[in-house]
Amino acid sequence: MKTLYKNPAKRGAMAPWEITEAVVAAVKVHPGLMSPVLLEYLLRGEKIGRMAEKGLLESPHHGSLRDVPSGAIAAHIDGLLASRRLVRASGFYPALKLAD
Repeated sequence: MKTLYKNPAKRGAMAPWEITEAVVAAVKVHPGLMSPVLLEYLLRGEKIGRMAEKGLLESPHHGSLRDVPSGAIAAHIDGLLASRRLVRASGFYPALKLAD
């Protein structure tokens, strides 16, 4: 079985449900503020100008999934969209929010 997350300083492997909960927690704190790609950047700890403009570099979720491959984070976001736990806000910008 392939491990998605390895960080010897912490605990070894991150369970898929932990990744999902980190995604949901970030959207809960910042509803309607991020596209799926920007959410992935936030969780990976990337630093881009768009995040600075929105004040996301100071977020407690910035870098929380630093050691998880970006494809795994994207897959969890897509899964949450498919299961309707996350929805795209209407409008020009495809911002994410939790389903009501």
